[in-house]
Amino acid sequence: MKCYRHRDVEATGKCTECGAPLCDDCYDYFEGHICLNCAEKLLKHDQKLLRKVLIMGILFAVIFSVALGVILSQMEVDSAIIGGMAAYGATGGFAFGHALVANRDEEKSWKDVAIWALISLVLGPIYFIIDVVRLIKFGRTIKAYKVVLAAAKATL
Repeated sequence: MKCYRHRDVEATGKCTECGAPLCDDCYDYFEGHICLNCAEKLLKHDQKLLRKVLIMGILFAVIFSVALGVILSQMEVDSAIIGGMAAYGATGGFAFGHALVANRDEEKSWKDVAIWALISLVLGPIYFIIDVVRLIKFGRTIKAYKVVLAAAKATL
């Protein structure tokens, strides 16, 4: 059997994702022993996931901050407190949106979602900082994948 990319070289292994035959160079190029096509698919999936996390985080940040602002304004609280609590609500909302995306494959009851919302509101700033750090690292990983894929296309 010949390598799917190098038709003149004998295959020594298979892609762990799709089963395409790989030569020694292709087999050892990516961690996890995947072919270039599967590596590109995984990169696209990761990029979509990052976009979903950011969109859901921003959406729920706006919803939580507006909701807290409206609730506090109805209670006739000082506007500085309303602004601070709205910002606090935004951090909780971002964490809640990230939690929804991260746990999208699990079956959720309304109780689970309500508990996530309460935890996100109580620990909002802490979760927000953790989420931002994770997203920055994830973004850097995606950039690194792009560089590796470009090098792989040039060399393989």
